[in-house]
Amino acid sequence: MELKNYELIITEKPKVSLKIAQSLAEGKFSTKKHENVSYYVLKRGGKTIVIAPAVGHIFTLKHRVGKKGYPIFAVSWIPVYKANRFSAFTKPYIETLEFLAKNATSYVSACDYDLEGELIGYNVLKFICGEDSIKKARRMKYSALTKEILVDSYDNALPHLDFNLADAGTARHILDWYWGMNTSRALSHAYKAATQSYMTLSAGRVQTPTLKVLDDREKEIKAFKPEPFWILGAIIKHSKTEVLAEHKTERFFDKKEAEKSYKSCKGKEATVLEITKRQTEQKPPFPFNLGDLQQEAYSLFKYVPKRTQAIAQSLYEKGLISYPRTGSQKLTGIDIKFILQKLSETAKYRKLASSLLSLPSLTPNEGSKTDPAHPCIYPTGENPDELESFDSKLYDLIVKRFLACFGKSAIRETQTASFKIGQEDFFAKGSRTLEKNWNEFYEPYVKLKDEEVPPFEEGKSYKVKELLKEERETQPPSRYNAASIVRKMEDLGIGTKSTRANTVQTLYDRGYIIGINNIQVTEFGATIVETLEDYVPELTSEDLTKKFEEDVEKIQAGELKKDNV
Repeated sequence: MELKNYELIITEKPKVSLKIAQSLAEGKFSTKKHENVSYYVLKRGGKTIVIAPAVGHIFTLKHRVGKKGYPIFAVSWIPVYKANRFSAFTKPYIETLEFLAKNATSYVSACDYDLEGELIGYNVLKFICGEDSIKKARRMKYSALTKEILVDSYDNALPHLDFNLADAGTARHILDWYWGMNTSRALSHAYKAATQSYMTLSAGRVQTPTLKVLDDREKEIKAFKPEPFWILGAIIKHSKTEVLAEHKTERFFDKKEAEKSYKSCKGKEATVLEITKRQTEQKPPFPFNLGDLQQEAYSLFKYVPKRTQAIAQSLYEKGLISYPRTGSQKLTGIDIKFILQKLSETAKYRKLASSLLSLPSLTPNEGSKTDPAHPCIYPTGENPDELESFDSKLYDLIVKRFLACFGKSAIRETQTASFKIGQEDFFAKGSRTLEKNWNEFYEPYVKLKDEEVPPFEEGKSYKVKELLKEERETQPPSRYNAASIVRKMEDLGIGTKSTRANTVQTLYDRGYIIGINNIQVTEFGATIVETLEDYVPELTSEDLTKKFEEDVEKIQAGELKKDNV
């Protein structure tokens, strides 16, 4: 029997459709298939609801028929499978949505609440459900896939789409197409003319300035000339222990000066001038946003940013963490006690979560960064059951970080012993932890190194076991790694939190860069930068992409029309 008169909820991905169906159904829901794509039928409040997925962007921009070469500015939206044979998997999803749209009487976009998600939902409604659907579609807004949040999101859905956000998404895609596709075609044609062979080359307002940053660093390293310097140290005995003291002059760039100071200390004892102790507070870390999570996961597990993003997305779709593609360091609008109570039901986190619940108040240490659509990344408290090793590590890191941001500041003590050896000044430093506090929540991901200075007495002299003099060289700037280049892109305003990791991967795929821990620009990549600097210098500068992003933000805020960009 054919379904009629129902509300169609459109999601961005298949797993999200299932989560929403499980959450909204009053009783059982049924799973049906069209073109081998699953969709879900359920009842809620006497209303029939059908939930069906897209599979990311199922429409893309393409130049209009008959136009070849470049530059091209006449573009229109078409199904992505018509533009790219590798996207043939999207065709059944489009056909399923077309099939379901015919008998739908109302619509809800439940795509991710960000610029890309808004555009995905908007395009599905416009090109599949019809222009009228855009005007009457409601909008679900949520940051996690738990039943409580999804039910609230549906019951309190916004009365219409965020049209400014959809316009901002459209503008970004069109601008990327104009600059990226036209320049990429020019590069590919130039390569064919020079070599008589074809290779797909690419450039764009995000990947090209990123490649330029890496190439600039490569040039710095190659142009660097090392300079010799000398360091002095002394191993000073105290009872059965010893300590390494450093000369107050960190580096001697004059060899004669280093020799003079070294000789003046020969055969002399070390007299203690002063012992000082200073306590410092170490505040808890901020909650994770995507960039911070990518940096920490690379530092701890050597996960490249793209991998971290993919694992986080998987954890989100399982309902275990909140939406990961966020720039926020704020825990705004979150029921913290509810999450802690749920975490306390898991044996692994019971003790830590319960200790926080016993506090009279809970105040997280939040960062300054915000996101207009989503809070920071946080665990939902849902039971993780069995996760694969890689997923489990990242989930545990996110939970521990969430817990740690509610802890008290750690108290550390730094000790400094100042010595006089002959006429030269030396010092030795040590430290110890007086109160671990938030560190206990973040173990094993934080390791405090306690190395105390032996109990020297002021005014007393001690034997110098060995006097050290070592020649070293200044080092060139370090190469970026897979995580630090993503951080640099963020600092320069290149790309978005969602696209940076994929942009770096594109540079690898094109053969422009090699290496993970020490990224090097290939000769081919350097040639691309040089060529673009000569012919399209605007594209190599971060100023262009920064201006684009500022305009996109203005469109999103309703301060600028997309046609005026």
